[in-house]
Amino acid sequence: MINMMDKVIVVLEGNQKGLSSQSAEILKYCKGVFAAEHLTAIVLCQDEVNEEVFKTEIFNVAQIFYTNLFDGTYLNQVLTAIQSVVEALKCKTIIGVENDYTKQLLPQLAALNKGQILGNILTFIKQDNQLICKKEIQYGKVTAMYSVPKDKFAAITIAQLEKCTSEFKRHETLTPEVTHWQFEAQEGLSVDIQSVVEHKTQKDIMTSDVVLVIGRAFKNKEQIDKVYELAKLMNAAVGCTRPLVDQGLMDISSQIGQTGRSIAPKVYIGLGVSGATQHITGMMKSATVIAINEQQDAPIFKYANYGYVGDVFETVDLLMTYFKEREE
Repeated sequence: MINMMDKVIVVLEGNQKGLSSQSAEILKYCKGVFAAEHLTAIVLCQDEVNEEVFKTEIFNVAQIFYTNLFDGTYLNQVLTAIQSVVEALKCKTIIGVENDYTKQLLPQLAALNKGQILGNILTFIKQDNQLICKKEIQYGKVTAMYSVPKDKFAAITIAQLEKCTSEFKRHETLTPEVTHWQFEAQEGLSVDIQSVVEHKTQKDIMTSDVVLVIGRAFKNKEQIDKVYELAKLMNAAVGCTRPLVDQGLMDISSQIGQTGRSIAPKVYIGLGVSGATQHITGMMKSATVIAINEQQDAPIFKYANYGYVGDVFETVDLLMTYFKEREE
C-alpha cells in the first residue's frame, strides 16, 4: 500500500449546487482507495459558491481549496497556487476530472514536478507501493495497465470512471479546513491573451484538411510563430506533440495524441515530430502523412507516405518562400 505519509490532491469541478456528478464519483472512488485524512480537494468553479456547500458535500478530506475563477484567464495563478499545495504537502499524486482546463493544468504540474501525466484513466488501485492505472488505447481496442512508483510524481486525469464499487466510512470528527483562493489579473496578461487569440484565429485541427504538426525540435515562440505564418499561407491548421504543451509553448487544444486529440486530415505534415506511440495514436487516421525530421531513424517515417531527412527549420523557410511566391 502507499506510504502513509503520502498525500493525494483531487482536482474537481464545482457549481452553486456543489460538485458535478462526475467529480462526485471520482471523489467517492478516491475515498475508497486512499486514507481520508490524506486527501486534499481543490474545487474549480465557474459560479460564486457558498463554502458551506463544500463542507457538507466533500466530507472525509483533510483540506478543501476552491476558487470561482474556473477560467483560462487565471490559469497561471491557479497553477502556482496548486503547485504551492503540492510542495507544502510533499504530494506525489494529483488526480483530476478530465476537461479542457485540466488538460492544460495537469501536464504543467507534471512537468514542474518532473513526473508523468496519465490521461483518460478508467480506474486505479494501490498495489505494492505503486498506483496501478487502467486505460484503453488504440481507440478502445486494447486495455493497458500503467504502474506508477510511489516516489514518482503522477498527474492523472479521469474522463469516464468505471463503476465505483469502493466503500468508505464517514469520519464524523474530520472537519476539512476550507480556503477560498482569490486571484487578481497579472500585469501584462492582456499581451499573453492577445498572442493566444491570434493563434486561435487559425483553422481548427479537427476540421482542417491540412495540419502542420510541430515536435520537440521547436524550442521558442519565434520558431512556432513562423509555423503559424506558414499555416496561414497553406490554409492549414497547427497542431503539436505533448512536450510543447508541457513546456507551456502551445495550448492543450493543439495537442495530438493519446492524452490530446485525435485527428483525421487529408494531409498531415510532421515537422520535427519523432513519432512516439502516444502521438501516433492521435494521427493514425490521417489520409496522407508527410514527415520531415533530421533523424533518419525517427519512428515517424514508419507511418509516413512521404519522408524527408533534413533540417526542419530550413524546410519551413523553403516552404514559406514557395507559398509566398505562389501567392504573388
